Amino acid sequence: MSNNRNGRPFTIIIIAITTVLALSLLPWGKLTGNFFKDFNLLEDISREKTIHETEELIDPELLALMQDNPDTDSSKPAQNPDRAQASVPQPDTLSTHEPLGQPTDTAYLPAEIPPVPETAPRKGDMVMIEDYTTSGNGLANLRKALTHTGRPARVAIIGDSYIEGDVFSQNVREYLQQAYGGRGVGYMGLHSDIPGFRQSVRQGGSGWSAHDVRHTRRMVHKWLPGEYFTGSQGAKATYKGVSKLPHASAWNNTRFLFIAPSDGTITINGKKYPVTASDNVQCIEITGETSSVSITNGVPGITGLGVWLNDDSGITLDCMSLRGNSGISHTTLNEELSAQVAEFISYDLIIVEYGINALTSSQKDYSKYAGYMENVIRTLRRCHPQADILLMGIGDRGQKRGGAVHSLPTCRNMVDAQRNAARNTRILFWDTPDAMGGEDAVVAWRNDRLVNADYIHLNHKGGEVLGKKLADAIIDNLNRL
Repeated sequence: MSNNRNGRPFTIIIIAITTVLALSLLPWGKLTGNFFKDFNLLEDISREKTIHETEELIDPELLALMQDNPDTDSSKPAQNPDRAQASVPQPDTLSTHEPLGQPTDTAYLPAEIPPVPETAPRKGDMVMIEDYTTSGNGLANLRKALTHTGRPARVAIIGDSYIEGDVFSQNVREYLQQAYGGRGVGYMGLHSDIPGFRQSVRQGGSGWSAHDVRHTRRMVHKWLPGEYFTGSQGAKATYKGVSKLPHASAWNNTRFLFIAPSDGTITINGKKYPVTASDNVQCIEITGETSSVSITNGVPGITGLGVWLNDDSGITLDCMSLRGNSGISHTTLNEELSAQVAEFISYDLIIVEYGINALTSSQKDYSKYAGYMENVIRTLRRCHPQADILLMGIGDRGQKRGGAVHSLPTCRNMVDAQRNAARNTRILFWDTPDAMGGEDAVVAWRNDRLVNADYIHLNHKGGEVLGKKLADAIIDNLNRL
């Protein structure tokens, strides 16, 4: 009897290990639409490189769009961005809402636009920001905001799973706040499916439902993050600062933006705030030093747009990520809603990080996707006319060829198309794979445990390395003039 009992724990351990190993062999990304990522239990103790094909990551909306417009498929050659025609209006003055279904030809550019560099411009080891703006003044709006004492300079980074969980963006924020002051993580949704993954804040709560462009074709409130939240009576959202990051433990300004279809009350940190029904965006602002916030809903049918946790000075950066999004849905942002939000939260720089969910190993011509993104940039300019716009090239990613892993060859095709989109729309551009080290950079980053085993996504350590590189480039551009 005693011998059987002594053997049971060992048997249970063997069964548990076998079960986990079996689960690690399943294609979780494919089975769950990339809600869960593939994993390898032995990846950190094995020399064998784990890499997965990622064709299934393509944004379904983008695929449908391309199928609806077969006359503009990738068999067509890319337009020559160096052709010039002075009679075409400047992109800064365009006010027409470009249709999403067909990219607009913006290849004819005024002659004075800077040419595409043969290689990304550098200052020592730093890859600099490329300036294709009409004025040539780089981050002029962000630079101006940093001298304004009435509010913090605001940066938003919109993107996909590359920045999910505030990976990378939390470090850009930290280095900018170290240089210019400010604390707090900025924008927070009312609900997160993976709150524990984020290291820059502790988020909790219940009773909120998320609505976003990935699952809702016709969004009622479509604005910069691509999501909003509806809350039941008594729905709660909590946020607590962390000491892991120097500027994330406390802040002195909290704002909750919402739309209230009926009267009610919002309780924040125990204090009740009466709310009157309105179709317009409303804001409750709480000032004073704090390290935590608790919000309880008492407004029937409320739509929560978000909560902002930051100081009333310095600089703040908002992470707005949607896994699986190619970015093209941002062509149809609600301009009126954006203007109402801007009365309380006005952005000085918008960083656009997309491309993972439009990249394949077979397609070499991304001019069509770049055309869609040009329309996205024009929409961002209309919705946020006071913001600089910086487009990031897609990060380097790996592909197993033969017995070795190398950079995906089509990654450079995507980056070139993204650079042309930035040039055509007169915005700023940053060459991410060059900043990572160029050809086969992702292999070196994986060897240093800076990217995950999929050879695509940064881990928190890699986010810190790449975040400093972008922050350095931003600070250099701000100090340039």
